[in-house]
Order: sequence, then C-alpha cells, then structure tokens
Amino acid sequence: MIHSRVDFIVTLLMLSRAMLTAEATKAHLHHFCNTLPKQPFVDTNPNFWIDEISSNKGLGLLTARVALPNCVGSFPRSYLAPGEYRTERAASKAAAYECYKALHEAELVNNNFLPSILNIQKRCRDLPSMIEVDEHIQPWRLMANAWSSPEMCKTTIQVEGNRLDGLSSFHISFITPMSIPAMSLPTSKQHTGIALKQTFASDTKKLVITFEELERLRQRMTALYLPSESSKGDVANLDFVYIFDFDDGQEFFSQPPLVDVGEVMTRIVGQVEKFMVAGLLQTSILRTCTLRNAARIVIALTAPSADAHLNFERYEFFGDAVLKIVVSTQVFTDHVSWPAGWLSQYRDNLISNASLANAALSLHLDQYILTKAPRTSNWALPRISHAKCSPKKRQMSSKTLADVSQALFAAAYLEAGHGLARSCIKIFIPEIRCERPTFEMPHGAGFSRCEVEEVQQLTGHQFGNITVLLQALTHPSCASHGSEESYQRLAFLGDAILGFLVAKALFEHLEELSEGRMTEIRAAVVNSNMLGYICMTHSISRKVFGIETVTLKQFRKVRRVEVMPLWKYMRYESKELGEALEACNMRYRRLCGRLEQQMHSGRSYPWVTLAELQPEGFYSDLVQSVIGAIYVDSGEDWSACQRFLETTGISSYIQRMVRSDYDVTHPRSALQQLAPLAEVRSQRNSDGSFRCEVTVDETEIASAESCKSRSEASILASQRAIQTLTIGRDADRSLCSLTSSLHLS
Repeated sequence: MIHSRVDFIVTLLMLSRAMLTAEATKAHLHHFCNTLPKQPFVDTNPNFWIDEISSNKGLGLLTARVALPNCVGSFPRSYLAPGEYRTERAASKAAAYECYKALHEAELVNNNFLPSILNIQKRCRDLPSMIEVDEHIQPWRLMANAWSSPEMCKTTIQVEGNRLDGLSSFHISFITPMSIPAMSLPTSKQHTGIALKQTFASDTKKLVITFEELERLRQRMTALYLPSESSKGDVANLDFVYIFDFDDGQEFFSQPPLVDVGEVMTRIVGQVEKFMVAGLLQTSILRTCTLRNAARIVIALTAPSADAHLNFERYEFFGDAVLKIVVSTQVFTDHVSWPAGWLSQYRDNLISNASLANAALSLHLDQYILTKAPRTSNWALPRISHAKCSPKKRQMSSKTLADVSQALFAAAYLEAGHGLARSCIKIFIPEIRCERPTFEMPHGAGFSRCEVEEVQQLTGHQFGNITVLLQALTHPSCASHGSEESYQRLAFLGDAILGFLVAKALFEHLEELSEGRMTEIRAAVVNSNMLGYICMTHSISRKVFGIETVTLKQFRKVRRVEVMPLWKYMRYESKELGEALEACNMRYRRLCGRLEQQMHSGRSYPWVTLAELQPEGFYSDLVQSVIGAIYVDSGEDWSACQRFLETTGISSYIQRMVRSDYDVTHPRSALQQLAPLAEVRSQRNSDGSFRCEVTVDETEIASAESCKSRSEASILASQRAIQTLTIGRDADRSLCSLTSSLHLS
C-alpha cells in the first residue's frame, strides 16, 4: 500500500509538480465537500467513523472509514483506511487519503488537487447591451453584380391577396441572373389595399433572352412603377436589379381601387430577399446542419423591429427549452460523478446569453439577422447603380444575437427533432456532440414490492429498473455510507425535461400564443411552489389494518383508508426535515380547500395562496426527479414523461391556463403595470427570514414580514401594494364622481 501511495504522488508530481500529503488530505477533502451544492437539512461535510480492532498484542489499534455525502453521483462514497493505526488522527488521515485519491481518479479533483468545478471558467466575455455590427447581407447587391453573367433565370411568383373586388391572387415572373429559392411564408396584413397571405416560387428555369426583350421588359416595368418618368427615356430609371414580367399582375394593379405599386413590389422583393438571405445562411454557417426549411429560417432571422407579427420571438421561447434539454442530457451523461450543483453551473455557463452572443458574433451571424423592414424609405426598388455604395454599420442588441441562435435551434427541432437540433447547437457550442447521449442504469439497491407498485401507480409508469426509482425518492439527508445516490442529479435532468414538455405544449397550442403569454404560463407551471403543491395533492389510497382497543381485554382488527401523496414515499434521515414536513402538511390542510377551488374553477392563478403554502424545495425536487427517472428508465421515451404530466394533472392545469380569460400575471408584473415607478426591495433578516417592502416615491405602501423565501416575500408585498393602490384609486374615482354630482346640483 505504501508503494501504491508513492507511485500516486510521483505521477502527480510529474503532471503538475503538486504533491498530496497525508497531513493536507483532510483539509483538501473538506474543501472539496464545501463546493458541493448546499441544501437545507443536509450536511455536506465528510463523515468519519473510527473503529477499534482487537489485537493479539493487547494494544487497541484503530482503523477509520470516511464517507462522502450522497449528492455526489455514480461514485463509491465510502473508503476504509488501509492498515491499523494507534491514533484516531492517523487513521482518519489515511482514510481521507484513500478517498481523495479516488476522487482524483474519477476526475472530480484535478492534478492540482482542487475540485474540478474550479476548472470551469467563464467561457467568454460579457458583451455590452448594444453593439455595432455590419448591416445584414443585401442579396440585391449580389444580384446586381451578377448581371454580367450571360445566363438568366425566370422564377414565377404567386402572390395571394385579398381584394374587395374579388381579385384574390396574381402571378409575377422574376427575370434575374441568379436563381431565386423556393418560398412559402405567410405574412402579415399590409397597408396597401392588399393583404399578402402567401408568396412562393412555383417554378425556376434557365432562360434565353435577348437584349431587346430585356429592354422591353424594363420599359414596361418603368411605365407601371414610375409612370411619370417613363417618357423621359433616362437610362438610370431602367437599371432595376430585378426585372418583372407581370403576367396578370399589370391588370391587377390597373384595376380600382388603385394600390401603391411601389409599396407592393418592394414588399414582394423584400420577401424574396429574406429567402435569399436564408439560402446564404444554409450554405455558410449552417452548411454542416441539414436544415432545409427556409421558411423557418426566415422566421428565426427576423427581429420584431422588422416584422411585428412574424418574427423570432415564439421560436426563441421554444428554442431556449430545446437548448436546455440537449445540453442537460449530454452534461448528465458525460459527468456521471458530478453533483447536481456542478452540472447546473457547467450547463448554465455553456448556454448563457453571453456564450451564445459571442458564438454568434464569431460566426458572423449578425450579417444575416433582419432588423428592418425591406426598403421602407420611399418604397424604392434596388438599382444596379446603387450596388457600389459601401455597406453601413448598425446597432444591435447583444441579446438579439442570442435570441436568433435559440430561434434557429427551434427551427432545427421543428424540422427533424432532437438529432438535427443537436447538430445545429454544435455549431454554436462545439462541446455538444451530434450523437445521442447514452444513459447508464444504476444498480444495487432494493425497494419493497408493495411500495414499488404504489409508486408506479402514482407515476403512471412501470419501472424496469427499480434502483433508478429508489434514487428518485432518496433525499440527500439519507445515510451517506453505501452506494445509493440522492435524487439531486435526476432532479437536474427532470427540470430540463419538464421545461421542454411545457414549452412544447404551449408552442404547439392550436390558438397561437404570444411569446409573452407563453413565458407567463411556463413560469406559473414550473415554479417550485406549483410543483410542491402537485407533490402534496397527487396521491393514491392505501388500505391499512390496525388494532383497536375495545375493552381492557378485548381488541379488534380495523381497516381504514390512508391517503398517500407522492412526498410520503420520500426517504430521508433528518429529524429537522421531518418537522418541516409536518409544518408544511399543516399549512396544506389549512389552505387545500382554497387552493383546490382556485386551481380548478378560479379565473386567475393563485400566486399568493401558493406563496402562503411555502412548500419546501424538496417537494418540487421530488417531482422533477421522478420525471428524470422515468426518462432514464424508459430509454428517453418522451411519451412516458408526458403520461406523468397527465397523471399528475400538470397537463390539465396547462389547458386551463392557456384560456384567454385566465389571468396568470405575476403580482410583480401586475404592480409594474399599475404603478410603473413602484420599487420592490427585499432583504434577509438576521433569523434567516425575508422582508420585502414596496415603495412609491420613497414612501412605503406595503410590506411582507417573516417569509421563508425572497420569492414569497416579493409576491405577498406586491399583492398588498396592488390592493392598497386599487383601493386608493377607487376612492379617488368616488370622490371625483361625488364632486361632479354636487356641481351639477
């Protein structure tokens, strides 16, 4: 064993010139445990046991064992000191040394004997909120330069409109030196007397055309587009980049009510150019990703400033969830020993807005982002003579760069699922692989058959691997000796799965929801108070038998029904946690009637009542960990996870919240709408509770005291401020009404 220790030290000296000694090992081990995620009711310090060994020599020799907390992942957590020792100090140092050596072999500590999480540096610099970038690629410049080519293309465009005179569509043919990509994109109603519903290229073919025919088409186009200039014969008026053969379009424009030809034509050209930009993106940044649906790429590239109705906002909402689940699954499978806190820190570092924005800049994605409506100034069609003008700079929000990246991830998923989404994400985050992650099944633990059947009935899933179910129900306070993990890593995974399923349900809702509405509903569904409520209400009935005293000598067997919610199956070993369970259960019994009425028949989300419930964090962790366990056990079967959402009622809650008459506005948002100048300040008290106050013009109008969390304090104080302001506003209105009545009399 001494030789093994020497070899280990020599190897590390060669790697890093650092040396681990028995004297420093215990301090290193405590430092490692200090980086583990902190959680109420859990001691994350290493646990040492000292045992006496009988000896023939009559001397009491000692050995020691050390155990790590069970928030560490798939990793042996208990280590025995080799040999026999005369003092507890020597035995515990030897056990700590064996443990730390194993941590190094598992790459949980680096060659400098520091926790590996400290190696995770911030991937990139923070960008200013607004940055200067190049203007987006102008396809008409490429088209103008291509007019030296002898080859021409003819692309037929069908535009469907809505006219009072019954003329609903027309065709236009583009004569260009470059081909125009196929298009199909619904657009918003314009202010031209025509509503452009759909534009698509139905046919593109090579064209042989003479110079005389081109000039005739230019003259005809000028006569329609610039009728007052057509007689002057000025060549400058004829150098259009795009030449149109109107087919039935000329008849359309000449019939009453007359429309602004320039506006209609520039909108059509603008739409064509959007698809040309998308095509250029496909052959450059996205060349390794087979994202073929150009219409979705156009939506992903279009900022709200360019189109208020058809832009990336909804895609960005869904893409955020796609990104989170893709990165979470890979991080989870790549680092099987990492605790959940490390996984979260690493993932958040990879997917941060700063990371995505910097990646987008390095890829020059900014050149493809559409931030302005096409040529809105004077509705001018592009001219060949304008192509020599130098490109201009523009200001862009750094968040827009991240938003467009996420919107592209959504476009990839919508086309071909998670596989294509991973390929697209890899372009921006090279650490992500295109291959599907492989999950390792835990093994070794047991569970009573009765409880297994009950939990499977609760979850709506038949587990093939009972150990993963046991892990999902194991609180970090359980005995740290042994090989069983806590639920924290599965909760990390389940959080991403739940967020993805909720976002997908909202995105795919039949009545298209705005990005703001989807964000509000998602926050209402996945917050810890809501998940804690579900953990406390979702239950089954269990028949139990007991003995009842009839007389001093007579007893009888009785049968009763016991309600078993999900949280009652959680395994824990903390007395304080048991007391917290009982306190929360008392609050639930007091509030459950009101909550049930509000959740099932109310017209607004019960933010305040849920805040009063104050469920501890382990309730929501339990729901998330069960989702993670189902995902792993089912072989990444999304339908199995979806059934859990249906079984627990989460899906039905979503269906209520998407109704247009259901209010999910958070009290803080409602307060800002009512009083934009209101300030909400919260602080932690010396006893660990939280206080929050709401002020307007430095005058306190509401407060909340002795709250368990900052969130609860903020919700209660904001709601009380809303009530105060509403009462004051109603009183002012009544006074004004009374004053008016007195004047009239």
